[in-house]
Amino acid sequence: MLLPMHIFVAYLIGAWRGWDRKLLGLFVIANSAPDYSFIQMLITTGDFTRTFFNHGAISFLYMVPFGPLGIIGNGFHLIADFFTGGIPFLPDGIWYGLPRIGWHLWGKFILVPWEVPIAIAGLYAAYKLGTGRILYSLTAFLLGYAVFIALSPLYLINPFLSTAFSFLVLWYLYEKISILDIAENRIITRKVGGAKA
Repeated sequence: MLLPMHIFVAYLIGAWRGWDRKLLGLFVIANSAPDYSFIQMLITTGDFTRTFFNHGAISFLYMVPFGPLGIIGNGFHLIADFFTGGIPFLPDGIWYGLPRIGWHLWGKFILVPWEVPIAIAGLYAAYKLGTGRILYSLTAFLLGYAVFIALSPLYLINPFLSTAFSFLVLWYLYEKISILDIAENRIITRKVGGAKA
């Protein structure tokens, strides 16, 4: 499944459950989790052909610090991938899932027909969630990539170590110290201080 579709799935569930921005951001991270290590592979090897990938079964362990929602979100990602081309779920290198048949986008990516209604419903869910929650969740999503890009040199030592440590750092920043909230408060404080000056 194309990455934006995983985010739309998170929005659909978030709108249904009425989650606040913090839970929504966590679920977006979880739904994107299996794809984060791709950026490290691309930066360190220049390869985007999945010559190495942390198979699906291992990805659940990476999400344990994020709690039940992290594990569930990761599961949603893997289920979606199963129906749109398959996943290397076990370390045997075999891809499990249905063939990816659809429309080619930019030569490399394929849009499966049933992703279209997900995109439409996801856009409506995003509208219902509102700008504040959407921007916060997308910032959380980008925080994940920032962490993985910063720690990509570890991929050369050991891909499993790199992925595990990167997720721990992401969990610490997002869940433990709430870095997005800290950054937002500082911006607000500066604006208030500037207005008073």
